[in-house]
Amino acid sequence: MIYAVNQMIGPKVRRVALRGNKNLSGWLSNLPRDLADTLIQKSRLRTYAEGDIIYTVGQEQQSLFGVQSGKVRMFVSVNDHPLNFAHVAGSGFWFGEFEFIIPQSRVMEMVAAENSTLNEITRAVFDKIALQDPRAWHAVAMLAGLNQAIALGAADDLLVKDSKQRLVSVLLRLAGYRNGFQGNPPFDQVPVTQRELADAACLSLSKTSALLSDLVREGGITTDYGSVGILDVTLLRELIV
Repeated sequence: MIYAVNQMIGPKVRRVALRGNKNLSGWLSNLPRDLADTLIQKSRLRTYAEGDIIYTVGQEQQSLFGVQSGKVRMFVSVNDHPLNFAHVAGSGFWFGEFEFIIPQSRVMEMVAAENSTLNEITRAVFDKIALQDPRAWHAVAMLAGLNQAIALGAADDLLVKDSKQRLVSVLLRLAGYRNGFQGNPPFDQVPVTQRELADAACLSLSKTSALLSDLVREGGITTDYGSVGILDVTLLRELIV
């Protein structure tokens, strides 16, 4: 995507105008092209440094966000539990539709996993688009359905009894190789700690470390401080068949 800057809105915000949008992915790729172009054209670009909070639990805000570049780490707190690591959003992934549809405070915290650029569509801007194009609300309903499917897939993987299969299933989902219902391109470096991965797979840290060591020896992954690299997707997929 190529953009031209029209106006400075703040230190990290730019209004953007669409020049070319030939390689749509994710949610936007499922929409009529003219509507997708309008949504991008009316969005504004926000840039975040690694560790910046995009929004947090309890925040009163209604905006849709789409990852143009970089990655976003997602944390959830629904049942009065502490924040738990839940997912990673890569290029083309859109989120924030839950509070967009049901006016309430945020139920997730989104944190930039690396230097990232996001498109933001505020509710005020979206309402103007929807007045001109009734398909806009159908598009948001589609996004909600796609993200619900991701959540259902994640829940289903947690029911896998074999601990190694469950861990691999979670890892493939985080990398976008599994349950990628939005249609985003996967990525091979997952910004997740072993502690977070253990919690996400409902495993102890010691069990997770042992399983990761096995996967490293088998040539499926690499591990580094705060990340897991995907080396052999075919091997990992065969482990969960």
